[in-house]
Amino acid sequence: MPIIIQLQALVNSKILLKQKDGSRVSYNVRLQQAIFDLPARAHFLNVVQYNGYDGCGDCCIKGVAIDRQIYFPFSEKTEEPKNHQFYLKNSKHNAHRSIQGIKGPTPLSSILQLPNQTPYDSMHLIYHGHVKALLKFWRNIFGKEIFENGSVFLSNVIL
Repeated sequence: MPIIIQLQALVNSKILLKQKDGSRVSYNVRLQQAIFDLPARAHFLNVVQYNGYDGCGDCCIKGVAIDRQIYFPFSEKTEEPKNHQFYLKNSKHNAHRSIQGIKGPTPLSSILQLPNQTPYDSMHLIYHGHVKALLKFWRNIFGKEIFENGSVFLSNVIL
């Protein structure tokens, strides 16, 4: 049985547990969110990748190609947000192209509110890449000794 069907069954029913005294306790199951890295998020939500023209999962900003890169230029205008109704409406087609970044339906839309319950994975987006690049950049600006002194200071902190 696919996991989506199992999750739907859990969400739509109750879990009854029998206690030692014979009484029963009923629990409702609610799925809060699902977190994926960006390629998995695109796959499971059936949307274009983050580097596509309609790659933003939260709004309708349109990417611009410069050479072989897609950029999302700054605009004073607030773009239309993508909410659950937007995902449902634009996923009903069976065309061979995406509509505003949505390729087609996903079974996750029956158990999650898209995109609110599928937040971005901060570990890969921020901590893994950008912070490492910033630290290297700052090290080149401020010098190696500042980072070494900071490391010594932090290692002497007693928690």
